Amino acid sequence: EVLASYTALLEQLAPLCQCIQIEEPVLCTELLPAPAAARFAQAYATLNATVARTGSARLLLATYFGPLENHLALAINSGCAALHIDLVRGPGQLDAVLAALPDHMALSLGLVNGRNIWKTDYAQAASLMNRAVNALGADRVLLASSCSLLHSPVDLAEETDLPAHIKNRMAFAVQKCAQLADLKAVAQGQGADILDVGGESTRPGASRVGAEVQKERVLPVIGALRRRLPDR
Repeated sequence: EVLASYTALLEQLAPLCQCIQIEEPVLCTELLPAPAAARFAQAYATLNATVARTGSARLLLATYFGPLENHLALAINSGCAALHIDLVRGPGQLDAVLAALPDHMALSLGLVNGRNIWKTDYAQAASLMNRAVNALGADRVLLASSCSLLHSPVDLAEETDLPAHIKNRMAFAVQKCAQLADLKAVAQGQGADILDVGGESTRPGASRVGAEVQKERVLPVIGALRRRLPDR
């Protein structure tokens, strides 16, 4: 019944869209029961056939919140035109995905963290991006946030009371989209200097310096609160 509903929806969307994203974070979980895995393959055969029959759209299978480990085969054999992987939570999966990716499938790289408020480490993201481009070619690589940006605040420009030394290390949803544009420029050879912009402030680790100081101050307080003094 659920598959019939998805099919009906895709029949409406396929003539209107170039790419339709279906999100399957379940593929990043530890284990799918065998019957569920079999149903997954059958379902995506139906969904891909639906969009191919009713329009020019293609499906993008999006995974996130972890690496594709146990279910990589399901993802790459889904028949979808593109696969999205979360390289924030699973950077180590890239080589395995590149080795297994079929020729017809594009790869979407989740390079910008969709779940936090900090700037992206451009050097680290560009390293992963360049490995994918070198392996697949630029025409088969897409750049994206690791997951939906609904987990991030909208626009850092609206924050007018933050100290500058904190604000210049932050990126909300609007800024994360701009960071993806920066990475695209790097991929096209137009923004090599971008990797150096902001220096250490673009790196998430730098933003934690203040947090570590606060942690040192708070821990003794927490420890004291765990001991209840006798009434006097």
